[in-house]
Amino acid sequence: MALLNNGVKSYNPNTLTPPVIYLRGEKIGCLSKNVNLTNRVDPDVLNDWMISQRLFD
Repeated sequence: MALLNNGVKSYNPNTLTPPVIYLRGEKIGCLSKNVNLTNRVDPDVLNDWMISQRLFD
């Protein structure tokens, strides 16, 4: 999985240009707090999951 762009845009609940998430070269969603975007992943949920999987601390 790769993230294109990064920074505070993912935490801006109003952004229309969040970081894009790619898996195996295919766009699968975006990293955003904006609940109006489709296929979004909440950055805090991703962070918690990564910690639970011991991928990040």
